[in-house]
Amino acid sequence: MSPRADDEPGTLEGVADPLEVRRVPPPLTDHHGEPLPARSDTPDPRPPTGGVPLASPRLLLLVPWVLLAVGFAYAALTGDGGAADSTEAVENRLLFGGCALFFAVLALYVLRHRVVLHGRFLHHRTLVWRSPVDLERLASARLEPLATKSGPNSPITITVRVLVLRDHDGRKLVVDRANGDLGPLYRELGRRFDAGDPVFDERVAAKVDRLRDAPAA
Repeated sequence: MSPRADDEPGTLEGVADPLEVRRVPPPLTDHHGEPLPARSDTPDPRPPTGGVPLASPRLLLLVPWVLLAVGFAYAALTGDGGAADSTEAVENRLLFGGCALFFAVLALYVLRHRVVLHGRFLHHRTLVWRSPVDLERLASARLEPLATKSGPNSPITITVRVLVLRDHDGRKLVVDRANGDLGPLYRELGRRFDAGDPVFDERVAAKVDRLRDAPAA
């Protein structure tokens, strides 16, 4: 049987050549062009026992939130705000109770703040454990603005920044540096990366360089 004129080379009557070479995407590389370690299955958000704590809560920050929570709770339980059965008194107690709950949640948020390293994964807990970031596949570490505050007639502007780490698998970890001492975390980053590594922005690079050889507290 003679081949048809419209048959393409390397095919038999429209059947693809079984020896056709398929394109394989190139492996991911870091900022220095070195191949990244193979992607690992994401572990559970909660780290196993034996992890290394890299950030713990600033217990001094608990004091104002606890005092405010207790004060508003006391006002909600004992304050009259008028006649005991009046609508105004009920509204005041609800308002005080809501404020007490708000400050209690803030205190719990600070108390549960943890950053734990287990193997190559960095685990973070606020109220709950978050998906961990793979430090061996770290893509960036940045101090990013969370909010900017300034008075209506004041030239002073205060920018609140958080530490944001992203890996090449799309996972992100956001650490509120106001609620914990991040010195051990910066030292760990300095142990794994040079201070001038492109994964760092200028602010993180400066902190890593400053704390790299600093003794642990």
